[in-house]
Amino acid sequence: MKKESLTIVEFTDTHIKALQVRKQRAQRLITQCDMVALDGPGNEPLLRGLTKLTSRKPLDVFSVLLPGRYVILKQVSLPTHSEEEIRRMVQLQIGNLGPFPREEIVFDHIILEKTSQGYARVLVVVVPKENINFYLKALQKKGLAPQKLLLGSQGIAAWYRYQQRAARLPAAATVMIIDADSNNSEICFCHQGRLFFSRNIRFGTGDLQQDKLDLFLEQVGLTLGAYRKGSMGPEVERIVVAANAFNRSLLVERLEEYYRLPIDVLGSSEHVGRDKNISLLAENEQQGVSLTRGLGFLLGTETAPLNLMPREVVDIRALKAKRRAVAQFILMLFVCGFLAAGIFALNMYQASQRLETVQSQLRQTQSLVEESRREIEVLQALERVHKSRIILIDVIEGLYLLTPPDISFHSLNFDAQGSFAIQGNAISGADINLLQSRLVDSPLFQEVNLQYATKRVRFREEYTEFKIICQLDNRQQKDGG
Repeated sequence: MKKESLTIVEFTDTHIKALQVRKQRAQRLITQCDMVALDGPGNEPLLRGLTKLTSRKPLDVFSVLLPGRYVILKQVSLPTHSEEEIRRMVQLQIGNLGPFPREEIVFDHIILEKTSQGYARVLVVVVPKENINFYLKALQKKGLAPQKLLLGSQGIAAWYRYQQRAARLPAAATVMIIDADSNNSEICFCHQGRLFFSRNIRFGTGDLQQDKLDLFLEQVGLTLGAYRKGSMGPEVERIVVAANAFNRSLLVERLEEYYRLPIDVLGSSEHVGRDKNISLLAENEQQGVSLTRGLGFLLGTETAPLNLMPREVVDIRALKAKRRAVAQFILMLFVCGFLAAGIFALNMYQASQRLETVQSQLRQTQSLVEESRREIEVLQALERVHKSRIILIDVIEGLYLLTPPDISFHSLNFDAQGSFAIQGNAISGADINLLQSRLVDSPLFQEVNLQYATKRVRFREEYTEFKIICQLDNRQQKDGG
C-alpha cells in the first residue's frame, strides 16, 4: 500500500519547526515533529538552527511558512466577476494597497465572494521580497529548495475545518480564531470555513500573565475592530482559541468577559493521529509552541493554497529544470547512441562469426560435393559402359517372343554400330507386317525398316523372303554380367 509523506517547515522569530504527516488512505499521522529554538535574530542563528534541524532528519520535498508578521492582508471590492479581470485589476491596484513598490513585493489574491450587484470581494496577500529572500538564501546555503511558500493563516483556516469534523465543533458561520504561538499570535476571521482576514500580533503564550494579558487583549480588540470597521465579513458568532499553554484558561475567561461569545478551546494537535515513535510532540506543546499553521496544510483540507514563491525564483527553477531535462535528454541520446553502436558492433561481430561458420560449412560442403561429383562421374561412366553392351540372349529372347509362328529366320547379323539385320521366310506377307509392327512397338528395337520382301516358289510352294534392318535400344538392356 502506497504511503505518502508531506512536510512543512515553519519559521518564526523564535523557532524553526519541521512537521511531517504520513498519508495512508484517509488517515493522516504525525510522523515528525522537530523544533529548534533560535539563539537570536539574524542570519547566523538561522543557519545554525537549520544545521541542527537537518542533522536530525534530512529535508527533501517540503514547503515553507514564513513568520506571519511579514504578511499584509487587505480586502478590496472589485466591479467584476471575471477571474481574469480580477487578476488584472489586482495587478493594476497593487501599488496602492501597501507601502512597498510593486517590484519589491510578492502578491496574490483570494476571491472570497461574488455579490448579486456584480462585485467581487477579494483578499489581497502581500509579502516583501526582502523577507522572503532572507529565508530562501539561508535555505539555499544549506542546499535546500522548498517547493512552495505558503500563507500561514490559510493553514489556520484549514486546521479549523479539520477540527470542525474531528472535534465536532458547534456550527458557526463566522468565527474568530486566535492561534497563540510562543511569542506571537495569528488572529484569523473565517466565514464558512474560508479565510476572510487575519493579522499577526506580537503577543503569544508567553504573555498569558496578568501583567501582560491586557496588552494581549488590546491587540485582539484592535484586530476585531479593524475587521468590523472595514466590513470585512459577517459578524463573529464564535471564538476558537488554539493554544497549548497550561494557563490559556485565563485568556479564555477574559475573552468570555469582554465579548460574551461562546468559545472553543483546543490544543493545536488535538484529534490528530500521531506515530507511536513521536516523542517530541508533547514536550514542544508544553512549551506553548503552536503547530496549528503547519498541521492545517498537512491535514489536507486546503485544496488550493496560495504559493507566494517569487516569480523570478519559479522561473529560474523552471529554467534549471528545463536545462536538466535537456541535459538528461542529451545524455539519454548519447547513451542510446552508445548502446546502438554497441548493439550494431555486436550484431556485426555475431554476423561475422556466423558468416565464418557458414563459410567453413560451405567449404566442407564443397569438398563433399566435389567428392560426390567424382563418384557420380564414375557411376555415370560405368553406366555408359553398361549401356553400350548388347546382350545377345536378351535380343534373341525378345525377337522370339515377337515372331509370328509362320516365320522362320535363316540369318541374324549385328554390327559395331548396333545395327541388327533380320532375314527369313514367311508363308504370307501379313506375317511380315505383323512382325514389323511388333518390332516397332517393342522397347528393344528402334528405327525398324523393311528392306525387302520377295515372293518365291520352291517345290511348288509359295513363300516370301524378307529382310528387316533395325537399331537396338541399349537403354533397355539389363546387365547380364
